[in-house]
Amino acid sequence: MNADAALANGVDAMLSTYAGGPNVVQDTEAASSVKYMRQACKNVMYTVVNSWVYEEDGVDTGLPTWHKAVIGADVAVGVIVLGLCVLVYWKYRKDSAAGIKIETKSNPPMRASRD
Repeated sequence: MNADAALANGVDAMLSTYAGGPNVVQDTEAASSVKYMRQACKNVMYTVVNSWVYEEDGVDTGLPTWHKAVIGADVAVGVIVLGLCVLVYWKYRKDSAAGIKIETKSNPPMRASRD
């Protein structure tokens, strides 16, 4: 089959990944040949990009259940950590308002032994 005639008549499969044989366009500089090759490329890419629509699994585009569970667990841990931070802050404010000071006993400096 002639590649020029095939592309002009909408046979997009004439674009192939190997050179040789009937798949070679004779005049790649002609405006009509460039136009036909561009249209064929567009048609092939459109088919490849939208081919997931025809699969049964492609219809459901939501998140998997395990992914939702992990997100929920992350949010729960974040809320718990934030709550603990607020509790620590409230306790600090309460203790500082009551005038409670926590003192630490410092140890005397150690002497170097002369053995």
